[in-house]
Amino acid sequence: MFAIVAAAIPYKLRTSWSYLAGFMIATIGALFIFFSVTADSLQAKRALTVIAEEVTAINEKLKREDISDEVRSALLGTKKSKLDQADDHTIRIDLAGVLTNFAAMTLGGYGAGLLAAFVTTNKSRRREAQEETLAYAWLRRNLPALFCFVMMSSLAGVVGLTIAASRDFIAIPCQAQYVGALLGFVVAFLLALGGYLLNDNPAVTPVRRGALVLIALLSIAIHLRATSLSASYLGAVLLVNILPLLLHHGIRQRLLRGLSRLTKASADAPTE
Repeated sequence: MFAIVAAAIPYKLRTSWSYLAGFMIATIGALFIFFSVTADSLQAKRALTVIAEEVTAINEKLKREDISDEVRSALLGTKKSKLDQADDHTIRIDLAGVLTNFAAMTLGGYGAGLLAAFVTTNKSRRREAQEETLAYAWLRRNLPALFCFVMMSSLAGVVGLTIAASRDFIAIPCQAQYVGALLGFVVAFLLALGGYLLNDNPAVTPVRRGALVLIALLSIAIHLRATSLSASYLGAVLLVNILPLLLHHGIRQRLLRGLSRLTKASADAPTE
């Protein structure tokens, strides 16, 4: 997804600054994948350490001769289950290295190419200013929908997590994953609100343009991270995020046009 967005912005805007924005998105995507995968790998390593201690304790119990056959059988079953969990965690650790290298080769290489295109562009400043004006106008037309979606989705996520916590208020809020998801939704909501208010300001300055793009990127990245952290608590409830997209007029019209084209293509297709 980060690669698609990083490619779509330079393709749509065609300015040197769009190349820089694509580079920033690709870099943020690579860092996002790296930190997510690294955190998962560290959790798996900690779990392996705990499992190794538990297996060692089980082996010590199995060495005793005064335990019954039923207890021995139960311990052997527990040991097998722990070893299977250890295999799963080992796969997660190996997969983390593969995903990190893949992100570095794809997003990192693509971001380097965009940065090189930004540095070596030879457009005149007048033409560049005209393209930047058109690009900024396009951004101001489309960013409100993005900020509204992030705000509505984050608010729905906070409500969903609060309801999930009310069912088990002692255990769930103490989990780091739950706290990270909740704080992520709150931060994404505040960033999207600030970006919406900034976009509504008619004053145009280079600093304001850069701040608007940066806020949009940060709100999207934080919202995606919070969504991934909350998946284990909310599950299929996250599909409610599709509703704000369907409420937007432009997105709804594009979906309807796509469906009409598919219908027309299927009707025009020759039948045997």
